[in-house]
Amino acid sequence: MKNVYQAAYDKGFLPGPFEREKEFFERVKATQRVLLHPKKYINEKGYEGAILSPLGGAALLSNTKNKFYHAASTTIVELKDGLILPIISVPSSRWIKKGEVLKHELVHARRALFEEKKFEEAIAFRTSTSKFRALVSPSFGTNRDLLLFMVAASLTSFSILPIITCVTFFSIRGIRCQRAMNKCLFYLQKKTNHQEEVLAAMTDSEIISMAKGELEKINFSLFRWKFLETIFGKIK
Repeated sequence: MKNVYQAAYDKGFLPGPFEREKEFFERVKATQRVLLHPKKYINEKGYEGAILSPLGGAALLSNTKNKFYHAASTTIVELKDGLILPIISVPSSRWIKKGEVLKHELVHARRALFEEKKFEEAIAFRTSTSKFRALVSPSFGTNRDLLLFMVAASLTSFSILPIITCVTFFSIRGIRCQRAMNKCLFYLQKKTNHQEEVLAAMTDSEIISMAKGELEKINFSLFRWKFLETIFGKIK
C-alpha cells in the first residue's frame, strides 16, 4: 500500500482534509484523465487560446499575454461531477526564478482541496531559497493585504500613521504565524525526517493544536493521516 500512496504523492496528489481513500483515488484517476486533454474538459472562458500541459497533479498554463508584472497564481477550476483542476500560471520574465515559483505554486496545487487562510501562503513560501522572502512574504497572505499596504503607503504624504499601523499589524501576524509553524516543526522533527512534507499537508487548526501540544484535538483517524504516516512514518 505504501508504494501506491507514494506514487500518488509523487505525482502531486494529496488527500483533502476530510477526503476518503476511495474518493481520493477516484479523483487522482479522473484528474490524470483530464490532464491528457485538459481543454476538452474546461468550459470556463479565458482558456480558449491557452496552451495547457500536465505538471504533477495540475495543468501549467502557457499564455504569452501574461506579463512580468502579473503575479504567479494557481487557479482552481471546477469541472463536471465535482472534479477540480488546479491551473498554474507563471509570468514570463527573466527576472523571475521560474523553478522556485513553480515549487511555490505546486504546493497550492497539491493542497487544492484545502481551504486554509492562516498558514497557506506561509507553507508555500517555505519552498523559497530566500530566507528573507520565506519569513516576510507570509505576512501578506492575500492580494487584499497587499492592496491595503499599497493604500497605506500612498497616504504617507498626509500621515505616516496608516503605514506604521499596517506594518505593525502584518509584522505581528507574520511573527505569530512563524512561531506556530516552528513549534509544530519542532514536534514533527522528533517523529520524522520529512517534517516539511507533513507540515504542508496539515490544516490551520492542526498546526495550531500541534504547536500548543494539544494532539488530542487532531483527528489522526482521517485517511489523510493514514496516507501521511504510511509514507513518512508514525507521527502521533
